[in-house]
Amino acid sequence: MNLTHFQEDRVSLDDMCALLQEVAAFGSDLLILRVVVVRDQNNRWIPFASILKNDSNSPDTQPVTQIGQVALISICHQVRDIKQSSDLHAFLVSWEKLLDGQSVVPGFADQIQLDRVGGYSGFGPYPCWQGTLQEVYKDRPSFMTPRGPFLSPEFGIMKDTIGSLAAEWTGMPGYGGDAQPRQQIHSVIRDTRAHFSFGHRSELQIELEVAVLPALQGELYCGVKAKGFDGMSHSLFELVKEGSAKLTLPTPCREIEVYLHNSQGYWFDRLVESEYYCPAPFSLLGLFHRSRDARSEGLLQALDRGEGEHIEFKKWISPERNQDKTYELLKTACAFANTDGGVLYIGVSDELEVLGLTKPLYAWKREMNLADLRTSEDLRAAYAKQISRLIDEGVSPPIRKNIEWVSHAGHHVLRVDIPASAVTNHYIVESNQTFVRRGANCKLATPQDIQALANSSRSFGKL
Repeated sequence: MNLTHFQEDRVSLDDMCALLQEVAAFGSDLLILRVVVVRDQNNRWIPFASILKNDSNSPDTQPVTQIGQVALISICHQVRDIKQSSDLHAFLVSWEKLLDGQSVVPGFADQIQLDRVGGYSGFGPYPCWQGTLQEVYKDRPSFMTPRGPFLSPEFGIMKDTIGSLAAEWTGMPGYGGDAQPRQQIHSVIRDTRAHFSFGHRSELQIELEVAVLPALQGELYCGVKAKGFDGMSHSLFELVKEGSAKLTLPTPCREIEVYLHNSQGYWFDRLVESEYYCPAPFSLLGLFHRSRDARSEGLLQALDRGEGEHIEFKKWISPERNQDKTYELLKTACAFANTDGGVLYIGVSDELEVLGLTKPLYAWKREMNLADLRTSEDLRAAYAKQISRLIDEGVSPPIRKNIEWVSHAGHHVLRVDIPASAVTNHYIVESNQTFVRRGANCKLATPQDIQALANSSRSFGKL
């Protein structure tokens, strides 16, 4: 088997042994077997759940810990001594020699399906091959589920069911709901040659740090497949230099898939992240920003309600004069002030998708040649100031407002809060028109609107 090209396949146990030998050359030279065995109604030991994995460190445990009718077993062996399937068979059933009494010892299927998965898939930061090796019995063993609780002070374990005990001992959460043996051994073969060790995002740029063993030769690349909030897909890659790679996304994204691969297309590691799924302890989409801005709760509530009399969403409003969207800004500000107030969120689409303003802000910077705005913070501050100035100069009499940035899932949205005017009513300077809010729309004020507001001690300046 050529480890460099092996991704996933149904392989023989001899091939699996060869794979273990090749991986051992990179440092994972111990094979560890953890088994939960239980006594059946005939007082024989039978395996309930098992995991086989390679490691570079010997487990600091005693081989057998017995809890009533259950035994927890942890044994290890040098990978260099597992050269063929018969060696692997002998190791997988060696637990029986550690127990008193009879045991039901299984045989094993001739092949195992091994699938390569990226790091942070449940077994630490390293990518690995995972598979299940089916146990084979001449006669299906009888089984009576032992009753908990199961207590092991040595390992700090206290579990109510045999399934939850098996999940804790093997590190396989999927066993938690089991009450019957699965009759299989889950295998995890770690690959420590190259993996993503850390990553972070700043605006549209992501930076990935890569840990690589010195024995690994050749150039490595970070490849990215991402999906934006507009539904468009984007692909890009960058050479790993001095243990890191920086990639600039073309747009804010809601899904991202990152590969670490060589020039022949073989991938060493893989990370997948979405708005709702982030298995790594770091986020490439800025998901950890969700809980940092309490003001985003107001945005989430507004998204739940949708546009209405007090809520308006705009994907983008140009901060320059003589733009259609600029007039929309003035209509909204005027209508909110003349009616019952409201909040405008800039950076949210009509489909209620939070897009943020990072991409359009940088397009505005290039278009207007705003080279003096060096940082994203400078750019956002300039935009907010310009939006405020447009309202000040475009609506008369001046209206009260509160403008601030809201961070949601790593996206920056501008929040423009306009309370109801307490004394006078307002019109757009450019057109001498006055607007009021009716449902989710800004409507030109009618004579009836004027009379109604006059009766409530509010008088319009102009029609």
